Amino acid sequence: MSAHTPGPWIAREYVGGVAPNTHRGCEITCSQNTQIVCEIPDYCFYGEEVENNQANARLIAAAPDLLAALIEARDLIEMLAFVDREPAEGSVGHRIRAAIAKATQP
Repeated sequence: MSAHTPGPWIAREYVGGVAPNTHRGCEITCSQNTQIVCEIPDYCFYGEEVENNQANARLIAAAPDLLAALIEARDLIEMLAFVDREPAEGSVGHRIRAAIAKATQP
C-alpha cells in the first residue's frame, strides 16, 4: 500500500494574505497532528467555483475513510464468495479492486 498521511482528515475553509492579496480556499489537515495534506484555493469569492472547491475538499478529506471501507468491503465480499479469481469486469468486486489499486499504487 502506498504511504499517505494517516487519517482522519478534515476539510477547513481559510482566508489568508494581506489585502488586496487576500485569498481563500479550503485546506485538508490531518486531525491527529494538524499537518496540511493539501490546499484547494478559491480564486474568486463567490459563485459555483467556491462551492465546487469546498465539495472537492470534503471529498478529499473523506479519502482515508473511503479507502478503509473499500478494503473492508473487498475482504468481506471475497470471504463470503470464496473468490480465488479475478472478479468479472464491471462487477462491484472489480470496481472495488480497481478503486483500491488507484488509491494505493504509484
